[in-house]
Amino acid sequence: MDIQGISAHLSVVRAFAAIDDVLNEFLQPYGLNRTRYTILRVLLTSPEGRLTMNEIRSRMRTVSTNVTRMVEVLAQEGAVQRETAPNDRRVVNVSLTPKGEELARNIVPKVMEICDAMWSPFSTGERSELVELLARFRVHMEAQYLHPDEDALLAAGATAGR
Repeated sequence: MDIQGISAHLSVVRAFAAIDDVLNEFLQPYGLNRTRYTILRVLLTSPEGRLTMNEIRSRMRTVSTNVTRMVEVLAQEGAVQRETAPNDRRVVNVSLTPKGEELARNIVPKVMEICDAMWSPFSTGERSELVELLARFRVHMEAQYLHPDEDALLAAGATAGR
């Protein structure tokens, strides 16, 4: 058993949970959680001012159907609007309403301030090193477990049986 690996895993999980808790606590008075906030942010920063549901999922790096539910909640609250694409009825375009744009323009800079404050104990060099390490970890995880080739699957199967 690799104690350092388990310790690293638990540290990343706990750090993410702490980040998630801080952001959700801040977002709650606005009627948002991190997922709904992220939808508003990706729509606000979209050059076209709208995205398809699949584009939203892609930018959020998720395949979750939760995005569909969160867009539905945001639509019911008047923050986004959905329109079926005229050339393909299977495609749904999502855009911010004026109310949603105002909320996003108000809240995104505040969340960025919170994120800056979260990382203030670390020097620029430490932040850069952490970004590099986590990027390398993410690439490994995606290649090994999310998009493995046949050799990687065989290797994982061989090591899993040890």
